[in-house]
Amino acid sequence: DLGGIPFVALYCSPILRAAQTAQIVGQRLGLTPQVVAELREVDCGILEGTPIDPSSPNAGWRVVVQWMVHDNHDLRFEAADTQWDSTAGHPGESYNDIAARFRPFIGRLEEIYRDTEANVLLISHGTTLATMLPGLLSNVDWAFSSTHTFDGSFYVIAERRGSEWVCLRWGEETL
Repeated sequence: DLGGIPFVALYCSPILRAAQTAQIVGQRLGLTPQVVAELREVDCGILEGTPIDPSSPNAGWRVVVQWMVHDNHDLRFEAADTQWDSTAGHPGESYNDIAARFRPFIGRLEEIYRDTEANVLLISHGTTLATMLPGLLSNVDWAFSSTHTFDGSFYVIAERRGSEWVCLRWGEETL
């Protein structure tokens, strides 16, 4: 429950389920969602639509493990048409591709809200957040992120402390 937190801005992924959630949340908070491509879910190429889930490891999960455990950040999902890029043979994203869109977006938010106490709400997707947050939050690593997975109503509360981001809550768990 995020009740009581005074948010000043709401950013969301353009993917329908995130945009719909942002509309509902925005109405409750009195905020208009700002749709940004940087928060979209990972483009999984041929595996698009396949859950990436550690409880039932599949090809998608194996790619994520290569990124996060073996630092194989250039590895991409198999080639296929996807909803993000209809060009035949599109191989899906690599970790580096996701980071190249996500990290600069976070940097822009840091610039916008640098000298404020503003709370900003982001609505994104599980794999994007599970892979990007360990590189952003000083007290969350991949081992933690991979064993504390996201569901449709999962949330993370983080704050900037000096030069680093610190996770305060990961779902129902206080860190």
